[in-house]
Amino acid sequence: MSRARWTSLEEAAASVPDGASVVPGGFMLGRAPMALVFALVRAGRKNLHVLSLPNPLPSELLVAAGAAARVDFLFTAITLDGRVRAMPCLKRAVEAGTIAWGEHDGYRLVQRFRAASMGLPFLPVPDFNCSALAERDPLPEVTDPFTGESVHVERAFHPDVAEGIIADQYFTGGMILHGWPLSIQSAALSSNGGTVDLLVEEPCGAWPSGCAGLYPADEAHLVRYLDLAEESREAEYLDATVRVPRRQAELARAATPTTDSLRSRA
Repeated sequence: MSRARWTSLEEAAASVPDGASVVPGGFMLGRAPMALVFALVRAGRKNLHVLSLPNPLPSELLVAAGAAARVDFLFTAITLDGRVRAMPCLKRAVEAGTIAWGEHDGYRLVQRFRAASMGLPFLPVPDFNCSALAERDPLPEVTDPFTGESVHVERAFHPDVAEGIIADQYFTGGMILHGWPLSIQSAALSSNGGTVDLLVEEPCGAWPSGCAGLYPADEAHLVRYLDLAEESREAEYLDATVRVPRRQAELARAATPTTDSLRSRA
């Protein structure tokens, strides 16, 4: 039986301890739990282990704010205005060696979460060696009891916290899960318990990423952030946007005052 309860964004962020492993949801420029990411920065979280799915925005801002000690990622760029833009703070941190990091094949990461969500110690990873990353990060093998052939396997991974976006016609919110299998773009995320713990109603909670059918990603805003961060001026953005005690809908409305879809959700 679910123990989920509605709470404030601040309480949700406070429930995530320093050093936790965190898996923000979202895909590319959609449905990232940015309100929760902003709240974690405001709460002063440190030493987080961020497992980045195919949306590098949460990990970029957590690195920019000094909240992340390790990031495991599939890729570290997004496409804006016809250009592929790297995540500047994450890139600098990797190059300078100021954070621990790992680059992974997406299917392998999915299998980690699937195994955890199914209560299994590991799952096979067919065609594992088709990726060039296989040489840098080899997998163990087990013997298939039915065929006698060797099979590569990926170990289950149980994050401390998984974060996602819930959306309907009224609002976009966030949820924090301390141990509930959450399907996000076919990846089953699983932490150690078995229920959703906290639900937060946060209009425009995905901003500045978007939420399909409700509002698009604020690409102009993201371009401004990347321009600043590429000049090592990310602190200006954090102080003006992330660390200010304002609701996500208010930030979105101020950044995009003519967007009717955002106004109507606020």
